[in-house]
Amino acid sequence: MTIDRENALARLRGGDFLQLGMDADDVRQGLWPEAVVTYTVGFPVAVGAGFWLDEVEAAVARGATGLVLSASGPSVLKDLEGLRARFPDLCLSGFSPAEVLRLELGFDALRAAGLSLFGNAAGDAGVVDEAWIAMHRAAHQAGLPSVAVLVLRSSDSDEEWVSMLERVAALQRETGGFLAVEPRIEHMARSLDEVTGARYLKMVALCRLILETVPHVQVDWGIFGPKVLQVALRFGADDAGLVVASERDRRVPSHHSGEEELRRIIRDAGFMPSQRDGVYGRQFVY
Repeated sequence: MTIDRENALARLRGGDFLQLGMDADDVRQGLWPEAVVTYTVGFPVAVGAGFWLDEVEAAVARGATGLVLSASGPSVLKDLEGLRARFPDLCLSGFSPAEVLRLELGFDALRAAGLSLFGNAAGDAGVVDEAWIAMHRAAHQAGLPSVAVLVLRSSDSDEEWVSMLERVAALQRETGGFLAVEPRIEHMARSLDEVTGARYLKMVALCRLILETVPHVQVDWGIFGPKVLQVALRFGADDAGLVVASERDRRVPSHHSGEEELRRIIRDAGFMPSQRDGVYGRQFVY
């Protein structure tokens, strides 16, 4: 149910909020008819300066199936090769366009060193402009799939938000390289000018409606909390993001922690939770 620009803008500015969610949910069900919501158990690691072995071994012992990488120094390729050799079964994903540009990293070299998926790094906060598009195009041409992290800012106009989705849709038609899209909000102090939960949910729904050929819409329960996460799962999202391995066993509800709590939240929304790997392949359904 791809919608055009005029329809998307009208839905952002008003219209039937619940109908928007139901339309997006219909598309999600068409893509993923099983009532399953995925998540991954991983660990964020800064590479490029060594000293990662102990923390990665601890994360693997806690059940991590992948690492979300950021660049902290010049020896990124050496560290990647070391990680791949030491932990051949881990999915290595991450890095932001800004990091790749700053360190002059080539995607052929990153893929050869062991990277499985580009993007989705914690600090991935770039603007979806021509440079961003060129970076993801280069990753896809090198055989690296990627995640489109869309940072929503309260200062952005409706037109800018829809244009962002249109640029991603155009590149997906060209390369087919995006595995997922993840709308995020710009981190800022609480204020009246923030992106609201309702507006965030509208963008989740529009991601699903406009980006029908991107397999997954990923959301993060650390943005607005469990209740908004549950609504997002009925507004087109099918992936609940990352459980940090070091906090996997927590029983206290907390953003980004507590695997059992996340499974409960998913079940209460009417879905079966499924752990996945770093490239969105299902591993275990609970």
